[in-house]
Amino acid sequence: MTKTAVPRKRFLWHPADIDTYYSDDYFSDEERDFKYGRPRPTPMASLLNLNLNEYELIRFYNNESTPLLVAATGKNEDAQGLWMANVTKLASSNNALKEICMAFATMHMGHNRKKSIYILKDGREHPKTAGPLTDLTRVAGYTRLEEEVLEQMFIRLTNAVKAHQLQIVNMTLESYESVLLSSVLIYLHAMSMGPFVPLFSFDGGVDLFSLGRTIHDLTFIYSDKIEPSNPFNYSFGEDSENDREKLPREEDMWAIIDFVDTDVELSVAEKRRIKRSLTAELNNLIMLFHMDREALSVSHISAWCTFWTPSFFRLLREEHNTYALLFVCYWCGYAHMWHILFWWGDRIQEDLLNLKDHLPERVHHFLEWPLQSCTRFDINYVDLLNGKMRQLYI
Repeated sequence: MTKTAVPRKRFLWHPADIDTYYSDDYFSDEERDFKYGRPRPTPMASLLNLNLNEYELIRFYNNESTPLLVAATGKNEDAQGLWMANVTKLASSNNALKEICMAFATMHMGHNRKKSIYILKDGREHPKTAGPLTDLTRVAGYTRLEEEVLEQMFIRLTNAVKAHQLQIVNMTLESYESVLLSSVLIYLHAMSMGPFVPLFSFDGGVDLFSLGRTIHDLTFIYSDKIEPSNPFNYSFGEDSENDREKLPREEDMWAIIDFVDTDVELSVAEKRRIKRSLTAELNNLIMLFHMDREALSVSHISAWCTFWTPSFFRLLREEHNTYALLFVCYWCGYAHMWHILFWWGDRIQEDLLNLKDHLPERVHHFLEWPLQSCTRFDINYVDLLNGKMRQLYI
């Protein structure tokens, strides 16, 4: 059998033919509409210059994490707009913001995929398949994230912090908003790192308070062009002082101020200075509490370190003053009420025990209430804001 080879006909294009191909006479109107009406689809990840994994995380942050952060800001529409409209929009031009959004989404997805949420006082875990736990007095804490999730969180947090440092150095007024948002999200994400990022470091290392102070420093860096709100030294006045809602066990904090007089190692001038600083800071904390009550949010008390008065900052960070540390312990009693927020959880328990180890025994009796508060999971920040928590401890 013989094979017959048939040569394939080839068409050679001349430059003039290309002009003819795209001319108005080459296609009919119907053919032209079909040809140009079906453009080649482009993946959204490519448009955003992201790989598929990064796109999944950014999309999850925008659709799932953002609504929760908006709810935490309360009724303030300006703050809600800041989270909803600006974060993912600015992330495309801010590498630090993009990395920390992905880190937060990684952490959020890790919590959603946990098989159980609560650790009970008898040592068992309460699986999600068993339904909601009705008796929260049985809860001893929250389950931990998987090691793989924590590893990814660390990697992305490290990348975000490195990029954030560079952007602070090169920051302008135009990039200020995105840099500030990066700092806020880094602070929120660090809350979820528990013992890996301590609340207060006594050896000068990085801690949660130092990350929060970065927000304060950035807020005031353009103070000649931007006017931030300043809650320092607010006063309710004598007429409304007795009528205002008080913090839970607020009387204990006033007692701490009076207890300064019993310290035999302090001079009269030092006692006066410390008491003046503590009084101003307690009034400051009370005002932050009322700002959150009015807005139904947790954005002020949770960021207490960004609002410290300058004298209290020196007393706490530079002097490690015993009475300033006691104020931090009482703040821990309030801060534990955010345990229902997945990025906060039960981390404050270990932070409080660490603070206790650095306090002299002569003041340990003041720690009874904070230690008790940090073991309860049947109340939360709503009970703190509406006054129920105060009634429970009167």
